[in-house]
Amino acid sequence: MCVGMLAGCSTASDCTVLSSKIVRLNDFELDKADRKEAYGADVRHWFLFIPFGPQPTLKEALDRGLEQGGGDVMTDVRVKNWGWSILLYSQGGWSVKGTVVKTRK
Repeated sequence: MCVGMLAGCSTASDCTVLSSKIVRLNDFELDKADRKEAYGADVRHWFLFIPFGPQPTLKEALDRGLEQGGGDVMTDVRVKNWGWSILLYSQGGWSVKGTVVKTRK
């Protein structure tokens, strides 16, 4: 009975470098930069099959992670697209977790 009331799924991928900003890495040494672990997510809720809020996007999740880390590039990134539902309430969205680096001065 509990199996029918709770369901969820997730897909994940790993990226070496990810950014939603225009960055120049020509003269930048990524290995020597200050790093900060960060997490970002973009989530949408549903109730009675009615969505509340806009469609979640990877760009918004990444922008929130970059803002939290104070940088413009995320390295060693774990990207997830996930969703779950319990009875009449559901959530779904994107999340990113990785190391943020600031390339701009």
